[in-house]
Amino acid sequence: MNLETFLHSVQEKPVDFLSLQPLQRFRDEGGELKPGELLSVYPPFCTKESARGVSLKAIPALERISFLADFARQIAGLQEGTEIRMKPVE
Repeated sequence: MNLETFLHSVQEKPVDFLSLQPLQRFRDEGGELKPGELLSVYPPFCTKESARGVSLKAIPALERISFLADFARQIAGLQEGTEIRMKPVE
């Protein structure tokens, strides 16, 4: 896709094209992302459990990126459907 097509798609249907539904839900529920924050989604969307619902919260960007990098490293070699266990950190 070239830049012109990308920009056109974003203008036509930004929520759908950029998959902004989680951010929209977070904002509809009164959440706000401040500069330097990213949206944390638990359980991660790549898990089967996320189909039953996820929790959304704003966290520092470095914390989110660090979590995602570590999570990606841990699951990189797993086959689809492999069961994993996650322990939420408070």
